[in-house]
Amino acid sequence: MPYFVKRLASMLVGLAIESFGIALITKSNLGTSPISSIAWVVTLKYPWISFGVTTFAMNAIFVLIEVILLRRDFHAVQYLQLAVTFWFAAAITGLIVNFFNRHVRFVSPTDPSVNNASDAIPVTATR
Repeated sequence: MPYFVKRLASMLVGLAIESFGIALITKSNLGTSPISSIAWVVTLKYPWISFGVTTFAMNAIFVLIEVILLRRDFHAVQYLQLAVTFWFAAAITGLIVNFFNRHVRFVSPTDPSVNNASDAIPVTATR
């Protein structure tokens, strides 16, 4: 197997594992990372916009802020960040996180009927 194919397969497996973790954390109401929090809140407010799309939009805004702050020190090659952001957020992570969000039904934040799954495990805080 060529080296590039091995690296690509490793990246895709890693993204799937990371996406499963993101879905599991958000479904159990444990929160999100600070970089994803704004995108997650927008997704909760406007449920017709997927988490992947809002993540891409936030990262594009971050690149725009970077252009404003760096001005002349921002080189054209740095616009490739947008391509990587699109690939990561909208194409890969967005689809995989949305897949896992639909299929991670064994965790329910408060009530098993939330996910319409009879095998849900309620997650509650106890003292």
